[in-house]
Amino acid sequence: MKQIGNNSGDKVSVSRRSLATPPARPPARPTVMKFGGTSVADAACFRRVVAIITGAEDPAALIVVVSALAGATDRLVACAAAAGCGQTASALDILHALRARHQAVAAELLPVAPCRAYAAHIAALVAGAAELCRQAGSGLPLSTSDSADIVGLGERLAAPLLASALIAAGRRSQAIAATELISLASDGEPDMARSTARCRARLRPLLQRGVLPVVTGFICRGHDAAPATLGRGGSDYSATLVAACMHAREAIIWTDVDGVHDADPRLVPAAQVLPELSYQDAALLSQAGAKVLHPKCLEPARAAAIPLSIRNTFRPERLGTRVTAASPRLGAPARPLGLAVRSNLALLACHDPTGDARSQLQARAWHALGDDAVAFHFLPEAGTLQVAVPDSQAAAVLAIWRWALRLPAGDPRLRLHPGVVLVHVVGGSAGEEIHARAVTALADDGVPYLASGVSPEPGVIGIAVQQSDLPAALAAVHRSLLPPPPASRSLEAFGALAPAAASRGAAAQSLIPAEFVAGDNWREA
Repeated sequence: MKQIGNNSGDKVSVSRRSLATPPARPPARPTVMKFGGTSVADAACFRRVVAIITGAEDPAALIVVVSALAGATDRLVACAAAAGCGQTASALDILHALRARHQAVAAELLPVAPCRAYAAHIAALVAGAAELCRQAGSGLPLSTSDSADIVGLGERLAAPLLASALIAAGRRSQAIAATELISLASDGEPDMARSTARCRARLRPLLQRGVLPVVTGFICRGHDAAPATLGRGGSDYSATLVAACMHAREAIIWTDVDGVHDADPRLVPAAQVLPELSYQDAALLSQAGAKVLHPKCLEPARAAAIPLSIRNTFRPERLGTRVTAASPRLGAPARPLGLAVRSNLALLACHDPTGDARSQLQARAWHALGDDAVAFHFLPEAGTLQVAVPDSQAAAVLAIWRWALRLPAGDPRLRLHPGVVLVHVVGGSAGEEIHARAVTALADDGVPYLASGVSPEPGVIGIAVQQSDLPAALAAVHRSLLPPPPASRSLEAFGALAPAAASRGAAAQSLIPAEFVAGDNWREA
């Protein structure tokens, strides 16, 4: 074993096999690994990532996709917003702070010469973003592509840093901007034909020469060839797009949790990892609010029948969750998949004893929200129509309802409950029986809830509670519906990253209609 170190003396063991020059042969099917922001938060995290990559079963057949350092994208969004408002000094301060942060990580991680080369490289990148901010401050508008260029800077700073760290560990590596690979069509969706051609033309020669590509997540090329992004959390999407274009044997999302859980482990300590999921079940959980996977990232993997794994960078010995075309369901058929949460909602209630206003008010709510579609329509209780909507849109919908019903301001027949979260019970036979068990569990624990209902689509129950009651509500429902299964797969490692044969099957369709999707609730990539 050889150890690589840095100025602080920290060391990571790397096998001698990983230091050998990889054979110059084209791998039959590469593996795509994606590392999120928490996985590359600082120098210690980078060293951990390098050890995972170099310790892989076949490090010569890898493509890596990397996010911006933890928190960097949030700062760059603030930078673009400040530049767009003419606050040039604030925007430049953010850029200078990010440059200093990356240089500090590089100084701890890299030898002197590569560190100087990296510093010069990112100085040019930051200078380009700073010029866009100055132009906006001089009166020129900040275009959509300019904003995307600024917001996507974090990935362009992270990819060469990881490539440099891999080179320092003895691997041949090269940073690749995803603007060279992923193209959008005129409708804003990925142009798979063009993207596939670009990915194969750019990445295959590198793999054949034994060079490990480190691709920027999140960013891409618009249909007009201008800089664009795949949306917040889009690095997961980048990874599965690259995997589909390269006909990968597997895509692995490395993050800061052990896999997809049956509830948020930060809120429910008893939450269990789901070892296996189908694409359909993973889509249900993601669209219902589970934050481990970007909702769109499953689409390319499902279409290309590529297995997708979610694993913990900080506990790489854990197997995590594996998503394939058809995975066995844990437990009894009636057992739900898990619980998911949507936050930042408000509950609108209208006293409608006859039900005459129901369809009119629902239609007006949909029209008012547009792309921020209604989160959940609850069953009417005691002649009351109740709808959960994004908090930021609640006042507008309430005003429209008041106008439609010709009600004066303050009329008690219309009520607004802000600060609401929606607990989704997802999957299994999530119908009336499960609904009854869930609300009974809340009553037994003395947890109040505002509304509950069963989706007209199979597999989803919604329970609205106040934000302050969320931990108790999750604990009660989880304990009742999701006790530990009688037997679970071992979490011991099965060898670094040995691939498993992918299950093949028809592409499953998501059961969550658009009206259940409200807001950006997935984790930062």
